[in-house]
Amino acid sequence: MNTTLKWILGILVGGMLLCLVIVVLGLVLFNATTRSVISGVQAEPGEAASVAAQIADFALPEGYTSAVATQFAPLEVVGYNGPDGHSHIYLIQLPPGVRVDQAARESQLQSSAGDQGSQYGPDMRIIEQQPVTIRGQATTLVVSEGTNGEGRSIRSANAAFEGKDGQALLSISGSTDGWDAAMVEAFIDSMK
Repeated sequence: MNTTLKWILGILVGGMLLCLVIVVLGLVLFNATTRSVISGVQAEPGEAASVAAQIADFALPEGYTSAVATQFAPLEVVGYNGPDGHSHIYLIQLPPGVRVDQAARESQLQSSAGDQGSQYGPDMRIIEQQPVTIRGQATTLVVSEGTNGEGRSIRSANAAFEGKDGQALLSISGSTDGWDAAMVEAFIDSMK
């Protein structure tokens, strides 16, 4: 074998080994970072109530428990898990001055529903848009239905509203067969 060919093969093999080491290190670092971020947003006792109080006052439905609570600079996020393990309520308050246009949000919901990379299946579709009042302000509750990535039939209700310190978003989701429209309405009515 000629020396030039040996050098080229050596460089290629060395490059492939280097790439493999970089990929393995990247996966290890990604895994560690993901765990760190997840543990950083899981709600500590009392933390969810503190973060939620910065967004809106409300009566949490019976059986819901805090799941996540965090503040990323001026962004507040709080989430609750329902008693069935498949229902969730999330409130997100955007930084002051950041606005989400209702029509653009609805368009985004429709386009992301068909996205194969979405957490929802490709059949997620808007089934209803109903006027609601959140914290004394008129808005639209967008109700969607379809399947999640596990093939489970789900329903989701989303609305933008004015939180205590900026625009906020409400998202309630759960299994279609266990959907409790009265609970959703009562929760929205309780938001002050």
